[in-house]
Amino acid sequence: RQSDCEASAVTLPSMNVTTLRSNATRAATRATASHSVLDRTQDSNEAAPHIATLLNTLPGVSLQRGSGQEYLPSIRSAVLTGPGACAGFLMAEDGIPLRSSGFCNLNELFDAHFEAASQIDVIRGPAGVAYGSNALQGLINIVTAHPSPGVDSLGGTSRLTTGSDQYLKGYGRLDLSSERHALGIHMTALSDGGFREQSPVAQHKLSLRGESVGDQRLFSYGMTFTELNQETAGFLVGTDAYLDIDRVRNNDTPEAFRDAKALRAWIRIRNDPVSLDETAIQWSQTLYLRHNRMDFLQHFLPGDPLETNGHDSLGFQSRIQGTAGTSVNWQLGGELEWTAGRLAQRQDLPTQGSAFLRETIPTGRHYDYRVDALNSGLFARLLHESVQGPDWSAGIRLDHVRYDYDNRMLSGRTREDGTACGFGGCRFSRPADRDDSFTALTMDAGLFGQIDDQHRWHARLSRAFRAPQATELYRLQRDQQVADLDSEQLINLEAGMTATGSSLSWSLVAYLQRKRQSIFRDSDFFNVANGKTRHRGIEMDVSVQLTPSLTLEGAWTIARHQYDQNRILRGININGNRVDTAPSQFGQLTLSWQPHDDWTSQLRLQSMGAYKTDPENLNDYPGHNILDMSVNWRATPRMMIRADISNVLDDRYADRADFTTFTGDRYFPGRPRQWFVGLDYNW
Repeated sequence: RQSDCEASAVTLPSMNVTTLRSNATRAATRATASHSVLDRTQDSNEAAPHIATLLNTLPGVSLQRGSGQEYLPSIRSAVLTGPGACAGFLMAEDGIPLRSSGFCNLNELFDAHFEAASQIDVIRGPAGVAYGSNALQGLINIVTAHPSPGVDSLGGTSRLTTGSDQYLKGYGRLDLSSERHALGIHMTALSDGGFREQSPVAQHKLSLRGESVGDQRLFSYGMTFTELNQETAGFLVGTDAYLDIDRVRNNDTPEAFRDAKALRAWIRIRNDPVSLDETAIQWSQTLYLRHNRMDFLQHFLPGDPLETNGHDSLGFQSRIQGTAGTSVNWQLGGELEWTAGRLAQRQDLPTQGSAFLRETIPTGRHYDYRVDALNSGLFARLLHESVQGPDWSAGIRLDHVRYDYDNRMLSGRTREDGTACGFGGCRFSRPADRDDSFTALTMDAGLFGQIDDQHRWHARLSRAFRAPQATELYRLQRDQQVADLDSEQLINLEAGMTATGSSLSWSLVAYLQRKRQSIFRDSDFFNVANGKTRHRGIEMDVSVQLTPSLTLEGAWTIARHQYDQNRILRGININGNRVDTAPSQFGQLTLSWQPHDDWTSQLRLQSMGAYKTDPENLNDYPGHNILDMSVNWRATPRMMIRADISNVLDDRYADRADFTTFTGDRYFPGRPRQWFVGLDYNW
């Protein structure tokens, strides 16, 4: 891991091809201060059973796993839920968002080929002006590994992992390169029986990543295809149900499933830097295509309706950057994306339960609509590198999002055939055809300084937004016919320091945030946008070389997330209450022992603090501590044998806990003790 606030300045010709869409210079990335990097040399990306295994080692980041490959995300926030909550985070691969900004999904990282990553970049807090809507709380970008042109070579990696509950995962990589061309091919196949009854997962991924060197041009291209077929296990209902060893492996929703496919392809052209007097200029152009489709049974809703959704996108990104003299770096950019989205919801079997539920949730189609979206953005950014004082950066971005919504059913809250439901009408409400548009400014300013060779500091003020999602605008309930929503706004203020030494390295960041116009569903089941919350926290990251063979690493977060509005729920004003599913502290400590160059072992403690499970703060989850261990043995220069045990003490815990007035306490139970054994071979 390393901070994005690098001490040394880098001139334009030295390129950083990791986090920013524009492949900006290392110096220019100072505009995104709280930046962590997971490098494949530090973590076995290919062998990890879930991307949460990797990301949860970082400060400020917490992914709560559900069943199979599902999860709920948190970056400097509570664990966000709801149809559009996913828009708080931008998930990308090679700088291309996994989903269009109006059509995100809370679980969309299962569309990413993280096993093929050379590194994973994580920006905590607003991701700067290089990104627009959906980079509100943070950014996760998967950077696909690839060889570089220049040397004729052929090589690859094979990795096989097996484990508990019929777990089997294979990964293969083939690298080919010549003087002017290079290509990396990655394949992953996963079969997991699941630790709960009737919850198997099958997943396949294929990625291509290449480069070709032309006359004063570099051509980059990539493609990723993923396919997920999952039988889903739902919540365990009942107070402390996760402690009941006889229920932990149960699946009360064996009929639930999720099938998803995703395809992304892109090509990027970048020129060699051009020198004009004291100015160096470089540009890049990226064209990309995106296809997503998903079918899943909504087992968490009465009647278990089937949802089918998907979207297709065509996008273009343009960047130009340069230097002015020796102290100024500048960047201009723009992007345009067109998306055709669709969503349908259908229920085949009658609803079970009370007379009210049976009457208001009928069989047949509930929703069927199309949305054409046009997203556009322009930004400018400036970085000044001072000889004596601190460096500073400033940026501004203007985004415009437009939706053209087409309802393919009768408008209103009737049944599919137009007949009325009892008890005042059907639950599902379909707006009439309409257009909606949103325009917003993103701003970012930072100061960066160096105290000495080992200590650096930064301060940053930023304003970010995220536009309402199509599901928040057009998938309404009850009496609501129009969702009068505005873009969520976030103000972020942070300051931090990093230190790098021979035996001790650490970073410390403190932040204050205020979010306004948060979108939520109120007690009348209306989608509204007047929510307010405030957030403050401290993020710590440390590495200590205790002895030549013993290293202690840790990442910890202390935070307080509160409601900042007068809102009455169940007779309680929640103003000042803790936001639900927002732990006050969480983190991990890892003790690594390397007695020999060929042997490495690790002992990792994962800690999750207590949190409230409802906005009224009447119910809570006490938290948990889990111990994992692993051993790696490099048997030959080309072969490594791995052994891992998760939840060594076989503790009972919940990956996720929450509370609803309909069900009471409910949980996704944590995994019992599991073992994994793997073999890696490089050739």
